[in-house]
Amino acid sequence: MSEKFSTSITVEGDRSTVNLAGIMDEDMDLQKLESIKEGIIVFDFEKVQSINSCGIRDWISFVSPKSETAKISYRHCPKVIIEQMNMVKGFLPEGTQIESFYAPFFCESCDHEENILLRPDQIVERKAPGDVKCSNCGESGMDFDALPQQYFHFLPEVK
Repeated sequence: MSEKFSTSITVEGDRSTVNLAGIMDEDMDLQKLESIKEGIIVFDFEKVQSINSCGIRDWISFVSPKSETAKISYRHCPKVIIEQMNMVKGFLPEGTQIESFYAPFFCESCDHEENILLRPDQIVERKAPGDVKCSNCGESGMDFDALPQQYFHFLPEVK
């Protein structure tokens, strides 16, 4: 079931964590996030289900000015967000830090597909870690289920 876009904000000192959820499209309202202007802003994409071209345009228009006055981080980026970071200039503003992202893996032992949460420091020479354990059967060595050079393209841009 698809959910309408929503946000929630947690503020601790100069750090604002913004949880994003649902569908990022022409109906998403980023107005209540306008009050966050500086400090550290962490955007948590874990519950984002999809994004369309209008959502991409609106996100870039929203986040670009923020990146000039705040330190921005992206957390829990699902595949739909990784695809935008790889394809659309400005979706990942210069200087944005990636805290974590999901990557697709496949277990040959039990035919299980799973998105595994990774940190950028786990990717060496654009290769996924080889020691990923299957949560379904417990076997070690799940296979990365995408083209590493394409999927991890966004990582070198992160400073």
